[in-house]
Amino acid sequence: ILFGVYQLIAKRRQEIKDKLFEKRHAAYKTFITKLDDMAKAARIDPTGLLKVVGEQMSKVILADNEQESMQALADMSSAMYAQFEKILQPLLIAKSEISICAKLV
Repeated sequence: ILFGVYQLIAKRRQEIKDKLFEKRHAAYKTFITKLDDMAKAARIDPTGLLKVVGEQMSKVILADNEQESMQALADMSSAMYAQFEKILQPLLIAKSEISICAKLV
């Protein structure tokens, strides 16, 4: 009788460990997928920021007066901000996934 109870307890412990492993594995798999998406997004256009700066800087240099130059600088600032948001979006996703995975472990 004691051996049967011992086997039941051991089996239950193993099932709990298996469930915990499955949860961790699912979280890890999701995290790796998000990191892969982040890497793909970073590889899409690594020179995008340089293109934006080059295009906008030519408008600043070719401006006829100071007001047009200041407007071109403001446009360049907005374009650079949009480009940085596009670049940082995958990093924010990865950060949230890391925090979720940390809670599961």
